[in-house]
Amino acid sequence: MIPTPVARLYKVADAYIIQYAKTLRGFFMADQAAFVARDPSFDTPYETNWLNAINAAEAQDDNETMNDRLTQHTADVEAEMELCRIAFQDAKPFIKKAFPDRPAVWNEFGFDDYDDVRKNQPLMLEFMGRFHRVATRYAPDLIAANFTQAMIDAIETRRATLNTANDRQEHFKGMMQSATEQRVRVLNRMYGYCTTVCETGKLVMRNSYAGYQRYLLPASDEPSGGLALMGKTTSRNASGELVLEQGVSVMVQELGLSTTSDSNGIFGFGPLPAGTYTLLFSKAGFFDQTIPSVALTGAQSTVTVNATMVPNTPPPAPPQGSAPAI
Repeated sequence: MIPTPVARLYKVADAYIIQYAKTLRGFFMADQAAFVARDPSFDTPYETNWLNAINAAEAQDDNETMNDRLTQHTADVEAEMELCRIAFQDAKPFIKKAFPDRPAVWNEFGFDDYDDVRKNQPLMLEFMGRFHRVATRYAPDLIAANFTQAMIDAIETRRATLNTANDRQEHFKGMMQSATEQRVRVLNRMYGYCTTVCETGKLVMRNSYAGYQRYLLPASDEPSGGLALMGKTTSRNASGELVLEQGVSVMVQELGLSTTSDSNGIFGFGPLPAGTYTLLFSKAGFFDQTIPSVALTGAQSTVTVNATMVPNTPPPAPPQGSAPAI
């Protein structure tokens, strides 16, 4: 039976959900007495257990860190591959000197195969093993041509070192899969506290628009049916393409309510009284944007308002020419 991959229970980025959980826990701590009055299971040590779950999530290596470590392993392998290539190229003049005008012997050493293996790790390992065996078989001829025994031994050293680096890389690739699953499990556990607190928080704060807003999940995860107003914030990259813009502050000016777009550029507001409102979008590095006359009926339908942010600094000048390709 093939195991089912562990799925994230949330749609936002890992770093975002950790920060969200810390902020939400702060709201919970301020309102804990009201939660406990409704459900005693929220009493101490609930807040401590939640903090432990957050700390455990923060302690996990994120994807960027794991990818950086894999990049280092890859660089180590490539460095050893280059040393193997250098070892073979350095040996070729001695081989030709020991066996002048004998291409059949040269091919025993791998002259005809080298171009096919020079960039392939498994094939290079096999190549270096054969290179050493042939060099050992022809050791007297090579030594007579000043290719010493130490040089012959160094071929095996290069192969063994490449093999070790390759094994470390492959082992780490396997560990990455297990580490990713473990990270998702830990973050899902932390997120479980968030969903439980938000579910009860909406009941505790049902008579407060501002209080209710504090206990919304990230807009990407909050069921849209529970939102009176939602939308997406974007900007344009250097190529003029629309990209998601997270961290944009969105305020309903008439009510003084605000929220922030999540890591998917999505924002949302819970139930709001019927009326016509002005939305203010702001973020450092961008011009403020105002969208007036947003009408809400107070019904169950969700109103969607999107905004594209405009940088308040000019884009960098294009480079004055480029270096020729090598």
